[in-house]
Amino acid sequence: MILPVIELSIGDNIKKLRKEKGLTQTDLAKAVGVTMQAISHYETNRANPSMENLRRIAAALGCSVSDLADLPADTPTEEQPPAVSLLERIDAAANKLNATGQAVAADFMEGLAEVPKYQRGKENA
Repeated sequence: MILPVIELSIGDNIKKLRKEKGLTQTDLAKAVGVTMQAISHYETNRANPSMENLRRIAAALGCSVSDLADLPADTPTEEQPPAVSLLERIDAAANKLNATGQAVAADFMEGLAEVPKYQRGKENA
């Protein structure tokens, strides 16, 4: 019998590692500097933590961002799946923008997501 591969999300990984450390959501929230509700939203995949909060969560849980993102630990940074490096680039750029610039950038990315040639699985369209 072949069992399906179950991929855990960042939220699932946060919850799993938090419980392994014997921490409550409130404990983790205090260590990260966010509300307990934010941790709850991350763990239930209703929200994604910013790169900065992801780094803080990883530090509080004694793991790496790669562990939270379920990336192979032995993969060199330049060869990692683009998820984390892309998020880091977007987060760094967004932090340089004021609120208006961030809104324009978000609108632009949402617009790109609607263009078939930029959608996953349609790279050659």
